[in-house]
Amino acid sequence: MKTSIIITAAAFGIALAGSASAQTAGKAYESTRLFFDDEPPVNAVGKIWVDPLGCEHNIFSDGTEGYMAERLTRDGRAVCGSTPSIDSSDVWIDPDGCAHWFVDSGVEGYLSSIRFPDGRPSCGPEAQQLVQRFPAVQLLATTWRDPNGCFHWIADDGFEGYMSSRLAPSGAPVCEGQAPAPTSLTLAADALFDVDSSELKPEAVEKLTEFFELMNKVGKSRISVIGHTDSDGTEPYNLALSLRRAQSVAAFGDTFEIASLIDGKGETQPVAPNDTRENKAKNRRVEISILD
Repeated sequence: MKTSIIITAAAFGIALAGSASAQTAGKAYESTRLFFDDEPPVNAVGKIWVDPLGCEHNIFSDGTEGYMAERLTRDGRAVCGSTPSIDSSDVWIDPDGCAHWFVDSGVEGYLSSIRFPDGRPSCGPEAQQLVQRFPAVQLLATTWRDPNGCFHWIADDGFEGYMSSRLAPSGAPVCEGQAPAPTSLTLAADALFDVDSSELKPEAVEKLTEFFELMNKVGKSRISVIGHTDSDGTEPYNLALSLRRAQSVAAFGDTFEIASLIDGKGETQPVAPNDTRENKAKNRRVEISILD
């Protein structure tokens, strides 16, 4: 039996959902000008897309490519309270554990940070709640540093690329020289444990080392670790396996002086029906929440 690890419980799904064209959603407004590095500015026609939570995002098109970014007031608050657009949307959880809307028009896709009205991004347990409400998409991601020294996520679904702001939990941009507080990390099931094993694989050790070292760097020292399985096997066996795997992650955290509260839930708290291979993979997880 395999387990995936989700720190602050941000679970990835697998489907890329199609939708109506995001370019035709919402209300249009005057043209603006876009800048990229030291290239000359270009004219771009803008529209507004309203996400399922009622917050607005700017969509720009220069006739060749499309771009999307959250719409903010001058004091950094999200512009919310509008009627959601008809477009369907998925959720992507970035490597920091913060959520982004993924909108696929069928021609091109868009990525934009999910924010609350006060400007805070949806990160950690709040991001997990969105994954449970909306389809999740898995993207490969790296970062790009802009001319001001601030970072942006560059993501790829295998067909095209997307960009979205990298934000700290406070909503501030993550810039060069800063170490944002860790919130979440997702490792593929096969990178964690062998079947029916609770011993961490070398790949998992490497990823967890990065996470716990960052916790040390920003002064975090206590977590909760909860193991979960799918419904394959007996309930007592799954309960014991989920606890052993949580203990394994917690024991490794202890080597970094990270204290843990440990629990195993077995198959009792699925995040998806145990009816397909993909859904079972979502349920096999270890949830780690940063307490302080």
